[in-house]
Amino acid sequence: MAERLNITSRKELRAWLKGKPRDWLRAIAVRAALRVVPLMQRARRNREDVSLAVFRALSISLRVTLQPGDKSLRSAAYAAYAAAYAAAYAAAYAAAAADAAYAAYAADADAAAYAADAAADAADAADAADAAAADLWVSVSWDCQWLLTAGTGEPQTQAQKLVAQPLWPFSDVSTGTRSDEGLRRLWQLWDQFKASDTARDHGFAPWIAWYEALVPMGPNTEPHDFFGPALSHRIATQPNEWWKRGAKAVNADIAQWLAETPPADLALAADMEAVADHAPQQGPAAYRFGWQDDKIAAEPPAPASRQAAIAQDLLAAVREKAADLAERLARSNADPRVCRTIDRLLGTLPQEATALRPGVLLSQARAVLADAVIYGDPSSELPADAAAMLLDLSETTRDLQACYPELREIEVERAALALDPADAPRVQRGLNAVTQAARAADTVIDHSAAEALATMTATAAAEAPAAVQHKRIADYALVVRNFLSPVLRFAIANALAREVTDTTQKVWARAKPKIIRGSVDGLEAMSKPTVVIGIAAMVGHLLGPIAGVAALLAGFGRIDAVVKLLEKYLPKQPPPDGPAS
Repeated sequence: MAERLNITSRKELRAWLKGKPRDWLRAIAVRAALRVVPLMQRARRNREDVSLAVFRALSISLRVTLQPGDKSLRSAAYAAYAAAYAAAYAAAYAAAAADAAYAAYAADADAAAYAADAAADAADAADAADAAAADLWVSVSWDCQWLLTAGTGEPQTQAQKLVAQPLWPFSDVSTGTRSDEGLRRLWQLWDQFKASDTARDHGFAPWIAWYEALVPMGPNTEPHDFFGPALSHRIATQPNEWWKRGAKAVNADIAQWLAETPPADLALAADMEAVADHAPQQGPAAYRFGWQDDKIAAEPPAPASRQAAIAQDLLAAVREKAADLAERLARSNADPRVCRTIDRLLGTLPQEATALRPGVLLSQARAVLADAVIYGDPSSELPADAAAMLLDLSETTRDLQACYPELREIEVERAALALDPADAPRVQRGLNAVTQAARAADTVIDHSAAEALATMTATAAAEAPAAVQHKRIADYALVVRNFLSPVLRFAIANALAREVTDTTQKVWARAKPKIIRGSVDGLEAMSKPTVVIGIAAMVGHLLGPIAGVAALLAGFGRIDAVVKLLEKYLPKQPPPDGPAS
């Protein structure tokens, strides 16, 4: 096990952050600054202006961490930085908020410095108030350790998951359970701010509710954005003139917008964004699956005689699409990160498929996928056509990976490493339950898919040495993951489409393309009641076994996150007049 980190200074944190993903820097910075928000109560003058600047900077920084590809949010982060910086004369806690906002805006090198400054300024503020300075560095170290041990996945997803962890992982700030009483002092200051004339006379109730949704964040508290993605985006992107009207006017508008947005809509919008960011993807495995004639069908590996030709065709398609996207990006003010990703991909692709190095392809494909997750949103800084081209390139690159058995072996090895031998029998039983339910749903499952799943079931059940059988179960899990990808994406897209309201339409418009991308036939099937009802009925039987497998097999290809949302929305069965549009 890696030695536990013990970061205690600006210098040490800056050294640790060097070379780390930009998404990590943002999350560490905003969490550090959030921890000392209660110190606003110590402001000697213009407390309402300082408090608004701090809330503005931190709410926008948090939103950028959750939606890093949105150019309008990054521009808003810079404006918020300027406002918080102007207020920083008041105390180091305002400087911490300003640093977090600049880390949300800045390029990688600057972001590392400002993330370290955010933590250090927060610690300085806590130290000056005799309020949990030591606890703050312990918590920052915990954040860094958590990111190192969070497992595989895109840095953006890891950062988003970190934001959902307790701010004070070892304590309950509301009771100040640590012996030094620092956290108790911090919470006392927060109670004083809530009861202050400043909070009452200038209408800070919405911001108080927002902050308390994120803290105390004790070990049993699940944090969330009280405003939700739609309202948070609306607040963040208001022009400077709106913010300059003063805390009372700004807070009155926010209170009015909250009153116009039912709490259920806030939760729905957050769920839409969550599933868009965690839609399960297919990967290299013995079988891939897709829609065919309104049913889920298997796409078995092509015979060796055809495999080379297919690989050559797909390689040519990837090269052409990457070149077209590179040309399009050159004509836009695109994030240099995306341009570098596409340039590196083009630089590693040979003319002939026989010369392609599968390991290099795998590495570059993951980079393309990570950018597609961030910048494939219509609200991102990429032009809409470039975002669509990036998503298309990502899908075609994944198709190319399927032509190389070596990549399947790599995926199997990774899955086997993630599977505890003691859990393997339970995972196998769960996979068998999924297969059994799927094979029984013959109205929506093609015979080719049923046969593919049956083959994997029999292979995993065959007698073999323990190590061989362990790998077979891992291979089985990869195939089931691929099968579940189009099934669950269809089910959750249809379930959420039924819930769309006037206030969540824009969020759904951004989320839907991510959920259904690469599945045009599945989109057409959403208009057919028999398919919708058949998939919903089958998924209802699958949720239990899927949840069991996901709990034992880390991540299970993002499927666990979608299962939780399906458990929430699936009970609403389609009405007799057919599915939602």
